[in-house]
Amino acid sequence: MKLTYSVELAMMNLARSRLRTWLTIIGIVIGVAAVLMILSLGSALQQNVQNSLSGLGANLITISPGFSRAGGFGGSFGGGAQTTNAQNLTTNDLEQVSLVSNINETMGVVSGRVTMIYRDENTSVGIKGIDPNKYLDFFTSDSMGSGRFLTSSDSYSAVIGYNIAYQYFKTQIPIGSTIQLNNIPFTVVGILAQSGTGGGDDSSILITTSSARNLLNFQQNQFSIIYAYVQDLTLLNTTQTLLTNRLINSRHDTQNNQDFTVTASQSIQQRVQSVTSGVALFLALIAAISLLVGAIGISNTMFMTVLERTRQIGIYKALGASSWEISRLFLIESSLLGLSGGIIGIIVSILLSSSLSLLGVSISLGPRGGGLAVSVSYTLIIFALIFSTVIGAAAGYFPSRQASKLNPVEALRYE
Repeated sequence: MKLTYSVELAMMNLARSRLRTWLTIIGIVIGVAAVLMILSLGSALQQNVQNSLSGLGANLITISPGFSRAGGFGGSFGGGAQTTNAQNLTTNDLEQVSLVSNINETMGVVSGRVTMIYRDENTSVGIKGIDPNKYLDFFTSDSMGSGRFLTSSDSYSAVIGYNIAYQYFKTQIPIGSTIQLNNIPFTVVGILAQSGTGGGDDSSILITTSSARNLLNFQQNQFSIIYAYVQDLTLLNTTQTLLTNRLINSRHDTQNNQDFTVTASQSIQQRVQSVTSGVALFLALIAAISLLVGAIGISNTMFMTVLERTRQIGIYKALGASSWEISRLFLIESSLLGLSGGIIGIIVSILLSSSLSLLGVSISLGPRGGGLAVSVSYTLIIFALIFSTVIGAAAGYFPSRQASKLNPVEALRYE
């Protein structure tokens, strides 16, 4: 029995039982579509997180008040289970950080939340008191959309994020407008371009360090957070250790009562990527259960097919068909079921992702995050085709083996 004839015969047999064939294929369709959508969502989530953290730079080290004893991210990135009382950082800490070898540049930031009033509306916003001469070197994701950036001589001027300018209030806030922060008037001199990734300051207001200290009642030598750039990334861990020890000594702390946290952006990115990868894999495994159910459906269908075609198998064997040719016939049928389900599942997942894009539907990652653009990659499409075909062949293995072992005489007598 030639291979081409076996394929034709398998297709004819599947077409003869259309309803059962389609019901079997649906199980594979659901499984493939579910796995593809979840894997695509996981890939989009990882890309979104990478974009959100890319503005920080891999070479960035963050020193923040409070120490996480549970090994969490600490400071402004979310603490662990237990954190010491936070004491604000000082200009002396900034000087100590700058003296550590391999530290290229440092910057202190004063941050907090204030009440913003524009016309007759008010809301709570986050502000950052920054050094205008250094800030854009540290946060490359921020760029000006309109107006100008702050200068060192700006006392009551502000650069506002894209969302604050265009989304927070009923009317847009143009350049030159006056806003009130904790009832103190500031002039808007610039608007940041929309970051679109969550890594920028779309929902923040930038003012000078001195102005932020006055608003937040900070002492003139205090900071909320200190950023440092590492010159040689290969020495990141060593630099982090040296910096920690130097601050412990200068602040007269010990390992047991350390009241600050030193975090490297690279380690944060690695941890977050690891978490998102784990979540995506876990969800994909759950979705793969539907593929397993589909495979069981194929096996069930093929076992029934073997029973129904027992006499036909006997005729083939009587005419000289070998056990391998009989087995191959049923393997081709089950593989076609898997392949058909894979193709339709891919089409369904592409249509779903395209529909979400056309309808403008996105999955938000919070007030500062952009949407997730879910799309099915060519790699996933090829993987789905191969995997669904293999699943079909594997599901049909035992039924095909059973068919190949039938005794031709007994098969011809089967009613």
